[in-house]
Amino acid sequence: MSHFEERLEHDLAEIRTTVVEIADAVEHGVRSAIQALNSMDRDLAYATVLADHPINRKADEIDRLCHRFIAKHLPSAGHLRFISSVLRMNIGLERIGDYAVTICREVVVLEHPIEEPLLGKINTLGTSALVMFRDAVTAFDQRDESLARKTMKLAAGVDSNFAEAFDTLCLEGQQGQSRVRDLFSKLSVINMLERVSDQAKNLCEDVVFILTGETKKRKPAKILFVDRSNTLFGPMACAIGRKAFPENGSFETAGLSPGEHRDSEFVTFMTDRGHNMDRYAPNAVSTDVDELDRYHAIVSLEGSVEDYLPRRPFHAVALTWSLPERPTADMSPAEKSERYIEIHRELSARIEELMQTLRGGRAS
Repeated sequence: MSHFEERLEHDLAEIRTTVVEIADAVEHGVRSAIQALNSMDRDLAYATVLADHPINRKADEIDRLCHRFIAKHLPSAGHLRFISSVLRMNIGLERIGDYAVTICREVVVLEHPIEEPLLGKINTLGTSALVMFRDAVTAFDQRDESLARKTMKLAAGVDSNFAEAFDTLCLEGQQGQSRVRDLFSKLSVINMLERVSDQAKNLCEDVVFILTGETKKRKPAKILFVDRSNTLFGPMACAIGRKAFPENGSFETAGLSPGEHRDSEFVTFMTDRGHNMDRYAPNAVSTDVDELDRYHAIVSLEGSVEDYLPRRPFHAVALTWSLPERPTADMSPAEKSERYIEIHRELSARIEELMQTLRGGRAS
């Protein structure tokens, strides 16, 4: 190994070691925060807050080491992927340290200790998030792509733990068991622990990028089109979306009061444009908010979107589009065809605009 290669490997090892050191300190901070929460140990909480200052200095040190490495070695390919990933990871690690600080600050203002069953839910959430974080750090330190990919899959379980803790907290609030200030403190705690899991997943994605060059793939945008009878607007929009954006969009449709059949002239109009309408049987809109929350956007094509949603989903964006009115029975075939053309043209333009917003230049 040449002198240059020895220096390069030495500098890489120094960066890797420093990343693991800050990760160990961050993990200790989160564990201390959870311990302080369980025991209502305000002294431990304050000590954990103070311990975040060395973590911040260590993060500054990683920045300096990475920038020095770039200036010294002019990295390319794998070495450049490593440095760019470490810079991102450094931000995530520092944020996890901040999450521990936030938990500790909530501990010192809680009026009463957290009781069961919520405390158990919080501990389960914290344990699963920390397992995920430790595995992510191990994957980085040992350059283990398989472990990184395996750890990313644990995020769904942590999300489930968060949902259980949140539901328990809501029930506690409904029963008036805690003062409002304490409820907000407990909500902050479970949010911070869930964010530890999110950052751990990001760390794993960076490990995969370092080792393979593979970037995070964007999932298809999930769109639900809703209308009154689900016999015209929704099926047309769904068909247009699936044909125009087969890779980057996932399109579904449902109606408030699904009809029994579609106008044969409408089916002919769509078939002539290359759409197989046999796959679009009228379907009813779900009233399950959790089910609706899996969409990126819910688009009303007929009336206000509030007519279709019993409660607004938290993550899904709700949109209302104004379209030409549906053809009436007294219209001639030519008039109906012209109306279908107008609706088709308007929907095509709107769907194109929405997908460009959601997925950018990769939409089409």
